[in-house]
Amino acid sequence: MQKKRTIWVTLLIIFALLLACQCQLPGGIVSPAEPTPFVGGDCNPNTTRLLMNNSMTGYIAGGDEFLETIAMYCLWVPEGGSQLVIGIRDFNIDFDIYVSSSYEELMSPSGFGEYYDRDGGAGTPEQVTIPNPGGRYYIQVVAYNFGTSGNFTIWNQYTP
Repeated sequence: MQKKRTIWVTLLIIFALLLACQCQLPGGIVSPAEPTPFVGGDCNPNTTRLLMNNSMTGYIAGGDEFLETIAMYCLWVPEGGSQLVIGIRDFNIDFDIYVSSSYEELMSPSGFGEYYDRDGGAGTPEQVTIPNPGGRYYIQVVAYNFGTSGNFTIWNQYTP
């Protein structure tokens, strides 16, 4: 009787150790592990990197030059997603949003990117929806009128 009890206690200890170390158990049962966060590649150094499924406050200083009227961002998302929505909100002047996979396109005077929303007026939230996203996106927030300055919130929502 003592021998059977020792065997059962030993088996329980082994089972507890397997669970504690999150080792694979016989029969293919695996203890749950933390998902690995997605890490994208490089961004143009003249941009602010956005984190996926996050938001942050931005600011445009305003002025007479193009570079004074924009804020540039970079966002990486995994391949194979079903949708990516990028938007701006929480402002009271006329801002527009342009999105492209090419930094150079957004920096050209005539480049609007593949996706844009410039139909709203002062304080109207704007957003773009990208179907089947994947890779790097550059986002440009533009003050519609030169000399205009202000804060805004830029956000994004990636759907796998």
